[in-house]
Amino acid sequence: MKQAQLFCLGLFLLQTQLAAAGSVAIVWDPQANFQYEGSLKPTEILELCGKLSAATTIDWSFNASQALVSSVYFRQGDTPKNLAQFPSRERLSYHINLSAAQEYCWKWINTNPKPAQIKVNLTRVSK
Repeated sequence: MKQAQLFCLGLFLLQTQLAAAGSVAIVWDPQANFQYEGSLKPTEILELCGKLSAATTIDWSFNASQALVSSVYFRQGDTPKNLAQFPSRERLSYHINLSAAQEYCWKWINTNPKPAQIKVNLTRVSK
């Protein structure tokens, strides 16, 4: 019984660490949309990540209560490769064409001394 309790405690601690890291899995709705709304503490990083197929276009936008640094990247081995990087801004609308089937991440960093509210919209565009 104690072994099962320790296992459950370990899973809880792992989930808590992942939530604190600000990593969210992208889960598309039936209309090929994903929306996220939340807040970032000062110095906190938010990452929205998901596997996408090759030759996919994503229209995406965000609105934040304060300017946030943002980027879109994928990993090549352990090395992140930026597809697009944007200086601090409160809002952005952009589209990106993805050429390879792999996991992609959208990332925001709060460099402000106060928490920031953020709303994100991603849409897979049909071709």
